[in-house]
Amino acid sequence: MILDYREKLTSVVEVSSKTPASYSFEYFSSYEDKMNSVLIGFIFMNILAILVTGIRFYFFTARNPKSVLQQDESIVQAYSFKLALYLFDIWSELMFWLLFFFCASIFIAYKLSMNAFLLLPELGQQSEAEYNSFKVVLAITLVFRLLAVLMRIVEQSQIDIYLVDFEKPNMETR
Repeated sequence: MILDYREKLTSVVEVSSKTPASYSFEYFSSYEDKMNSVLIGFIFMNILAILVTGIRFYFFTARNPKSVLQQDESIVQAYSFKLALYLFDIWSELMFWLLFFFCASIFIAYKLSMNAFLLLPELGQQSEAEYNSFKVVLAITLVFRLLAVLMRIVEQSQIDIYLVDFEKPNMETR
C-alpha cells in the first residue's frame, strides 16, 4: 500500500475543513522462486529426454543391427529418422508434463489458498519474461509433438503386414 500525504500546520487547518487524501494498492507476486524451480525441472527433463532417447535408440539398434540393414543403402537415413522420432516424441511428452504441473501449481496456489500469497502474472512489461518463456516452450512442444505424430504416420504407412493363416481346414463340413 502506498500512502501519499503532506504535513499541514494545525493553525491553518480548520475544524470543519477537509483535506484530500489518496491511497492506492499495488499487488505483485515474485515468480523468481517458481521460475528457478521450473528452470531446474526444464534442465532435468532435457537430461531425462536425452537419456531415454539414447536407451530407446540403443534397443532399436540392437533389434535392427547394421548387418541386417546392410542391404539397404539408406541405413543412416533410417537411423536418423528413428532417432529424430524418439527425440521429438519423448521431449514433447516430458515438456507437456512440465508445463502442466507448473501451471497447475500456480493455479492451486492462486485458487485454493486462504490468503493470497501468489497472484497470477499480470499482463504487460512486468511479467513478460514469464509469459514469453512459457509461450516458447509451449510452441516448441506443440511443433515437436506434431512432427512426432507425422513421423509416426509416415513410419506406419511404410510397413508391410502379412497375415498368415495356419488354421487347418475343417474336413467335417464337406
